[in-house]
Amino acid sequence: MKVWKIAVLSSIGSGLEYYDFVIYMMLAPFLSEIFFPGNNKALDLVLTLGIFATAYVVRPLGGMIFGHYADRFGRKKTFLSSILLMSLATFCIGLLPSYKSLGMLSPVLLVCLRLLQGISQGAEIPGGITFVCEHGHAQKRGMLMGILMSGIGLGAMLSSWVNLMLTQHFSHEQILQQAWRIPFLLGGLLALIGFILRRKVAETHLFMAQPPATHFPLSELLLKHKLALLKSIGIILFPACLIISGLFFPAYLSKYFAYRPSEIYLAMTLSLMWSSFMLLLFGYLSDYLGRKFLMMSASLIASLFLYALFKLLYLKNLHALILFMLLYQTLIAGLVASYPSMLAEFFVTKIRYSAIAVTYNFSYSLAAFFPMLMSILIDHTNRPMQVFMPLSALSLVCFLVLLLNKDSTGKSLL
Repeated sequence: MKVWKIAVLSSIGSGLEYYDFVIYMMLAPFLSEIFFPGNNKALDLVLTLGIFATAYVVRPLGGMIFGHYADRFGRKKTFLSSILLMSLATFCIGLLPSYKSLGMLSPVLLVCLRLLQGISQGAEIPGGITFVCEHGHAQKRGMLMGILMSGIGLGAMLSSWVNLMLTQHFSHEQILQQAWRIPFLLGGLLALIGFILRRKVAETHLFMAQPPATHFPLSELLLKHKLALLKSIGIILFPACLIISGLFFPAYLSKYFAYRPSEIYLAMTLSLMWSSFMLLLFGYLSDYLGRKFLMMSASLIASLFLYALFKLLYLKNLHALILFMLLYQTLIAGLVASYPSMLAEFFVTKIRYSAIAVTYNFSYSLAAFFPMLMSILIDHTNRPMQVFMPLSALSLVCFLVLLLNKDSTGKSLL
């Protein structure tokens, strides 16, 4: 099978699984009323965002478990197992009784299912990066990563579009009663389609060409590759916080800027469609301009213009919101098209899956608390613009780490 077909099939599966994972955050304003129907709406939202964060906390655990088996027994088996687990957990969330029906047991069950989703997602994107990079050629690796990440972006776009349809065709009360289940039940079924498509791809030639790890890959990673781990986290943390903040927008924009849910989901859907195209473009450019140059440029632009970007929201009209979303997703695309190939090139084959899983998931686990902390800070200070300040600081950290790192563009994988 041609490598671009492998990238496309992998991206479809990863996109559908990512839909399953982020649909929770997209529905956070509704889920806070369903599972935490208290009198303090701000606290209910914080609790809902806290459950969102718990799924990210266990992602490193999922990455370590699946990474161990992937480095020892093969990438494909792990790739299939992760999407099957996500399908089951997402479908079951759609069947959960509300707090009014089951009491405190309802949010407890929600936490358990989100933990399963987190374990699954801990293997998924690191698996996709490893799988596609090990199939691809060094000169085209950026473009292949652009295809993979574009598919993941389309999964997020699908999530936003489903919520747009939900808010347009159902009233707020209807969504709270039963309609909120539709995105989860649909997601569980779609992930099964991803599983079927993924069965068609072969094991990577790099894994087959050498003896698999015979010990614990994680122990070798922690003992011999500490610098590469720190570099990877320094590079990923800023785009991770940008992406997680983007998932927080339905709650953030409606609460602090009074945008309607239908406006927010429309703007998000359009921007994520745009992002999928830009990921392909930036992936292509990263093969020619260099991944380090592209990512440093995006980081520097972010540090200079994030304040002005968030100021657009104060215009409080749909056109300004769409422009904000388009620019925000363009910034993310420039970063996300660049770093996956760099991660793969930092580590050798026998520990690559474990290494990417640990660094990627640890970074996103830290980033997962960003919306909750920002929500608490904004409620305390009554200044919604506070969000841009820590993002700008992280962009400078990312820039400095890249500045000190040797360019990895075109490096062969071993």
